[in-house]
Amino acid sequence: MEFEISPVKLSQLIFLILLINQFQVIGDWNKIKEFSKLLILLKLSDILISTFFKILNFWPFIWHFDQSSIHSLNTILFTWNGFSQFEKIGLWNVIFTFPKFNLISDFLSIILVIKYFKFNTLSDDKINQNKFIYPIFVFGLILNFAFIISDYQISSNSSNVNIPILTKEILQENGSSIVWNFPFFYFVFFATGIITYYLYSKKGSLQIDLFKYSFLSYLIFLFSIEFLKKEIPYFTTFLNSSLKTDVNPRTSWTGFTFSQIQALFFGIVILIRSYRK
Repeated sequence: MEFEISPVKLSQLIFLILLINQFQVIGDWNKIKEFSKLLILLKLSDILISTFFKILNFWPFIWHFDQSSIHSLNTILFTWNGFSQFEKIGLWNVIFTFPKFNLISDFLSIILVIKYFKFNTLSDDKINQNKFIYPIFVFGLILNFAFIISDYQISSNSSNVNIPILTKEILQENGSSIVWNFPFFYFVFFATGIITYYLYSKKGSLQIDLFKYSFLSYLIFLFSIEFLKKEIPYFTTFLNSSLKTDVNPRTSWTGFTFSQIQALFFGIVILIRSYRK
């Protein structure tokens, strides 16, 4: 199953349909114009934010080759095709070839657009943001369901026990190994988010800033689930540590991943802003 294209496109289409329904766009020309502007701004901001994060995320790997901050930035910013013959990474590869699993940029693009671009016909700010929760959770649900039913593998740590659905068996040349089933954890999280939104909407309680709490809960989930992921801690490469990926954080923790650093940073920002209010 070639899920890199079809499930992503399907989830994006459903996301668009749900947004149209949430904002009741059909039949109102003024809403259609503002909604079209909203979609364009959301897409542009998401691309820019996502690209910025991807550059930061892969900077240590470039630095590992160049051993220089200036040279590594020059490589990732201006070497578009990379150096495939030397297995180096360029900006083109970073932006267009690596799949997107982190939805932080989606949340941030929504906040950015709603904060700085006022829409006269698409309702108030808080309610406006709340209307994005259901579509974005359905987007994540469909995407991870595609991961579950496909053979796609997210690099995760091995498990000592085989728990149906929570773990999956990976066939290897020298046998097989049991690893954590990441897509299922994400699937459960997004399903829980959809149910929570449905319960609040039934009670007519969407006047609260549900978007903020959903974003914060996603950051907490992302930070926690990364401990089960086999990924090189962000600062180890800058410290000239080995790029080995077989270190198990359960027995040898060497630092936070880039996603965990993102989750910590934005989680703290949200809490500080909430406390000030």
